[in-house]
Parts: sequence; C-alpha cells; structure tokens
Amino acid sequence: MESVQVSVMWRMIHPLIKYGESSKRKKALLEECITQHHELSEFNPTSVNTLRIVTVLCPDNNVKIMTADLRLGRKGKVADNFHHNGIASLIDVDTGIIYTMGIDKNRRRYIVHPDSKKQIIGFVFHSGSRLKKRFVKRH
Repeated sequence: MESVQVSVMWRMIHPLIKYGESSKRKKALLEECITQHHELSEFNPTSVNTLRIVTVLCPDNNVKIMTADLRLGRKGKVADNFHHNGIASLIDVDTGIIYTMGIDKNRRRYIVHPDSKKQIIGFVFHSGSRLKKRFVKRH
C-alpha cells in the first residue's frame, strides 16, 4: 500500500481509535479499504456501488436466485442506499444486463445516471452465466 493511502487512512481512523480509548463503550469496527471495479466507479466514485443478490436455499439443496439489483450512489455520497438518494436497477442474472431504469426513493426514474451521465439500462455487469455461478456457489 502506498504511503499516501496509509497516511490518509490513519487520519481517518485515528480519531476513532482515540474515541475508542476514551469511551466507555470502546466499540469500533475498522475495515480494510476496498477498491471497486473501475466500470462501477464510473457511475459514482464517491460510494461503493453494490450488486445485491437475494438467494434462497431450497429443501432439495438447490439455490434459487430470487432477484438481483445494482445499487448506485450519488455525487458526494458515501453509500448507495436509498436514504442517501441512491438508485436501484434490476439485473437479468442470465445475461448480466441491467434491464430496468434506475429508481430512487422519490420514485424518480433514470435511464442514465444523473451525475455521471453513464447509461444504466443495457449496462453489462458480468457475463450472466459467470454471475449466476458465482453467487450460487457462495450460498
């Protein structure tokens, strides 16, 4: 890791450590920084844009994907959740293609991301078979 990143990370976590040492609660969760795929970062670089897959383990031990969606953050926000004005779109798990307009908590609909202007509908996340296999395998 580059020293610049370590320095920035230290400035971010140092107050948490000081808080933990001085607090009666002494509870803090520190996680490693992640770097998202560059294509997802193009939608919004200030948040981690996430793929959310809902699966069910059936009685016969087969895994069924119930739904899959892509969540996209907004400019300046650190999360892609609706309460941060995030946008959600559905993914076809067989093809890996976004097939719905994005929608936010106020029911505004988007064909392109409102900040980056990157096209939402038609975006290919991964090849569908690879996407499906990856999440069924992890169940």
